[in-house]
Amino acid sequence: MIGVLDESFLGTGRPLAVALTLFEIGAHDHGVTVRSLRQRTGADSGYLSRLRRMLVADGLMEIVADPADGRRRIARLTVAGREERADPGRRSDEIAACLLSAFTAEQADRLADALNTADRLLRCG
Repeated sequence: MIGVLDESFLGTGRPLAVALTLFEIGAHDHGVTVRSLRQRTGADSGYLSRLRRMLVADGLMEIVADPADGRRRIARLTVAGREERADPGRRSDEIAACLLSAFTAEQADRLADALNTADRLLRCG
């Protein structure tokens, strides 16, 4: 199981929605407006509000007033949030390596060819 549909995304103990939210916030050095975050994640206001409260309580993000417009709120990752955001990439690499370790070199090459073909087909479609 690769952990995408688990309640604990890649063994982090948090659902995929949290990883997505951390990713979207962390994609911007100075944070992202709450409104933009809602649009980027496709989450409704109530759900995103609960996620934000949880992430703030866990010390992974902070909400601050936008210096350009005090009516807007900016979501920014804390140091702990940036560390957690980076962690799924490492975990995903470890899971992929574990899955591939069961393959022979020839099987791994065939899989790589098949994935490259699928990637090309998806990009053309």
